[in-house]
Amino acid sequence: MRRDEVKKVSIFDFDGTLIDTALPEIGKKIWKEKTGEDYPHKGWWSKKETLDIDVFENKPFDAVEKAFKVERSKPNTFVVLCTGRIVRLTTPVNKILDKYGFEFDIVKTMKELSEGYSEFDLAQLEAFILERVKQYYKVNPSIVEAVLASGERELLAIGKKIEALDNIANSSSFKEASSTFKRVSNITKDIDLSKDMNIDVTLLEEEAEKTLYNEYTKVTSNTYDSYEQELDALLGLKPTLDKFFEDVMVNAEDENVKNNRKSLVASVYKSILNIADIKEVSI
Repeated sequence: MRRDEVKKVSIFDFDGTLIDTALPEIGKKIWKEKTGEDYPHKGWWSKKETLDIDVFENKPFDAVEKAFKVERSKPNTFVVLCTGRIVRLTTPVNKILDKYGFEFDIVKTMKELSEGYSEFDLAQLEAFILERVKQYYKVNPSIVEAVLASGERELLAIGKKIEALDNIANSSSFKEASSTFKRVSNITKDIDLSKDMNIDVTLLEEEAEKTLYNEYTKVTSNTYDSYEQELDALLGLKPTLDKFFEDVMVNAEDENVKNNRKSLVASVYKSILNIADIKEVSI
């Protein structure tokens, strides 16, 4: 949204307006009840413990949540969420917002904020925010890197994709599957995955490539309830891919056939890349 398109600015405060965060007196009692220990600090608002979602509910006020989402849906309204929480609490604040479905696209928001400023280093600001994201999630760091490498910058989606990939990466079958998909990645490394992959079914000659095409089409035409379900289905193409690599010469002499086979393999990886770049995962 350009500055000249903004007709209204709606400002919400985090503590006590959008989110029902605990006040110090009652909060310290809740901490004692939930943890069995005394609250460990004198201060309150600058401490990450006060945003611990395992101790405090920190739920949104219903009426304000509805108003917030209504304002976010208006095309000429720029919505600002303010908080006096210090910078190092950015990630736990975002975790609460993620939990209740408040969506914030990092890149989109930064671009909106930069309109009208002659000097605004978007790359530096994005790197600053993403570094905080990496520090927050207590999982294998390569899993966070894999999700961020997909280009995802909406904070709620980042969290869901990290959770999905972490669950799958910790399964017994992932290491074996990842070797196949790293091969897929290597084959498609020179292909621009930002473009549409055009597959000409009339050029599919071998039975194994026809099977891969049909299985891939089936998987991608389904609707999934979660990123984990979708990623699990895509990784389930491993046996079909292995058969493809065993029976099909990707670099065929016929240039059209070769490019068509590369497009087929690239389509599989591009679908996975919508969730995470799994070649970045080290286990």
